Amino acid sequence: MRATASVDLYYAFSPQWTLNLFTEGQLDRNFGRAADFFFRPNIQYRFAEDWRVAAGYVQFQPIQASFATERGAFQDLIYQHSWGNLALYNRARVNETFADHSSAMLVFASDFIDLHHPIGDSAWYAEIYDEPYFNLKVDDTGRQAGFQLNKSYVGVGYNLSPKTYTTFGYELAAYDVSGTLFTAHIFKVGLVAHLN
Repeated sequence: MRATASVDLYYAFSPQWTLNLFTEGQLDRNFGRAADFFFRPNIQYRFAEDWRVAAGYVQFQPIQASFATERGAFQDLIYQHSWGNLALYNRARVNETFADHSSAMLVFASDFIDLHHPIGDSAWYAEIYDEPYFNLKVDDTGRQAGFQLNKSYVGVGYNLSPKTYTTFGYELAAYDVSGTLFTAHIFKVGLVAHLN
């Protein structure tokens, strides 16, 4: 069982441009991937009412010294829409990362689909999401191409204010390691804040 905590901060420079900083840390006994702490600063640009693009830097920082730090760039295409009280957030992402002391670039992609809906007339809401990951370029990285992992989540959130909310939930992560499927059970807590 893992436990993770995340902070997701947004600062809007204009109606089109927003600075975002996402960080997440975890406490676990994971068998493999060294993503014990990571952060993703990025700039987002809204080019239509429901559409944004983003580009930024990502660093996966292991706590265990036996794993190498991975860092690089990422790009997002984001679609956000609501049908009444049902809200959809869909993010397609491509990452290009390098491990320390290696010139081999790993390219992997994911598609994050999130739905949430208020619970009655309260400040609480229900949330589910799913996010599959696929390795696209693995030359000299020691990884295998194709399916890497899938994350499925169910949880609740609470609106602390119109611009700040917190989330609590359970995530099931399924990893493909050299053709063998492993699962991890994760309790997640998060804070999201729009600073202006």
